[in-house]
Amino acid sequence: MRCYVPTKRITGLLLLIALQLYVSSSLAIKNGNYEYIVENGSSQLVKYLGSNTSLTIPSSLGGYPVTVIAEKCFNGNKNLQTVSIPSSVKVIGKSAFSLCLNLKKVSLPSGLQRIEDGAFSNTSIGVLTIPYSVSFIGEGAFQGSGLERISLNCNIKEISKNTFAYCSSLQSITLPSNIESIGEYAFFRCSELESISFKTGLVSIKKWAFSNCTNLRKVSFSPNLETIEEYAFEKCSSLEDLVFPKNLQRINSYAFMSCEALNTIQFQTSQDELILDNYAFYICENLKRVEFMDGIKRLNGYPFESCGIESIILPSTLNEIDAEAIVWLDELCSVEINRNNKDYYSIDGVVYDKYGTLIAYPPAKTDKEFITTTETKQIGNVAFANNHFLKRIVLTDSITTIGKEAFYAGSQLNEIIVHGKNTSFSDVLFFNDDINVYAWEGSQFIDCMQKIHPQIIVKYIGGDISHGILKLPQSIKRIEKYAFNGIRATFFKFPKGIFSITKETAEAFCQPVSIEVNAPITMIERNAFEEYSVIYAPNGKGSVYFTGKGTEPIVLYSQIQ
Repeated sequence: MRCYVPTKRITGLLLLIALQLYVSSSLAIKNGNYEYIVENGSSQLVKYLGSNTSLTIPSSLGGYPVTVIAEKCFNGNKNLQTVSIPSSVKVIGKSAFSLCLNLKKVSLPSGLQRIEDGAFSNTSIGVLTIPYSVSFIGEGAFQGSGLERISLNCNIKEISKNTFAYCSSLQSITLPSNIESIGEYAFFRCSELESISFKTGLVSIKKWAFSNCTNLRKVSFSPNLETIEEYAFEKCSSLEDLVFPKNLQRINSYAFMSCEALNTIQFQTSQDELILDNYAFYICENLKRVEFMDGIKRLNGYPFESCGIESIILPSTLNEIDAEAIVWLDELCSVEINRNNKDYYSIDGVVYDKYGTLIAYPPAKTDKEFITTTETKQIGNVAFANNHFLKRIVLTDSITTIGKEAFYAGSQLNEIIVHGKNTSFSDVLFFNDDINVYAWEGSQFIDCMQKIHPQIIVKYIGGDISHGILKLPQSIKRIEKYAFNGIRATFFKFPKGIFSITKETAEAFCQPVSIEVNAPITMIERNAFEEYSVIYAPNGKGSVYFTGKGTEPIVLYSQIQ
């Protein structure tokens, strides 16, 4: 329901306000260097007329106690250096001492209750203690002042907007336990502040609260902290390590943007629905390690975009992982998952789910070849996306499906071998046509390639040499050095007659190769093959034995037809 106020009534109210202001001004009483008014049995100091550098404000004027230092009473006074305020004063008004550029010392009384907006802004006060009796500090109360140390022994619930903004000399602050909220820009550009410890009462830190506190190194959060808003610690370029408390529920976008020295963070939260907004830690380039303790259930989005994270530790409670949150971390080498997790696990830093899906392969893991395990059934969406090192991926015949963009933006990837005749996919896998793909002739994978990637010619496993495969005839008993030098085949099928492979035999290939051995028992000399070669043993586990010293090639015990 709308309420309409007659125009005449509004005009009357404005005239009444103007009249009251006029009367108040005209009723001001002069007493020496002071002008004051009397209201409700007490005096309000409205103007100081003197030029003293040191001043003790009288506790009474005209026989009435001074309870209020009115708005702009000392505003702009360039002579004042020290002020002692009497215990009778309950309120220091808006901008009362603002722009007193040489004011260095103020004594606040124990009975003081309110410090209004901008009361001591742009002063040179260096050290200050706020008494417990103070229950309100207004916006920008000390903004731009010369404060170096301040102790808030007061009874306030919130540090208001801009309260200590631009206090570029502030080094230390003591906060009371009853503070529940740090307001917007509260400590903005306090460039000398080195550490801050929040007491148990703190629940929220507002936007830009500590933004550009470039010397802030250590922050101890309240155990009851729930939210950290946008840009709260933006460009705190000296901040090194953070431990987030158990009750934390949300960190908003850009909250810790450009914290250049941030190295490790740990989430101790027990909240099921902890939300890390996209870009929460944007451009924290030296952030190397992130650890989640039990409690969090989801890891998704892009909270660590453009960070330098090398390792992530995930808890047993996690039941949802978005691969996008992992594969776009350019420096990530390893993901570790608590062994008690029932939904996910990791092997050598690679993430899998309980259904046998390869969820995510760390983009900075330095292996140049990867072969899926026989327990792996699916390749998830973007599982190998953005990988910087892999050159060859071998999918065993246990793989049934491959997810969307599984191999997107793999900068070094040039060869994929698919051994499953029933392996399929339904969406784009590659955004690079210059890649060698091998699969069985007549396989479902080739049908999918012809529909979705017709521009890529698939080479056949089990075909002739023109497709990269060479099947040696049964009559071959010995292979001399460099026998296949210059031949482009990368997959060789050995006949049953060859039952040992020495370093001399392997030198015939002059490149990394894949070899299928077919003898009941095959003896292979360690270090016989170039790095990243693969041995396929179709006769079952235990049919290949190694001799000599050195590194063994990869052996897959999987039936290949």
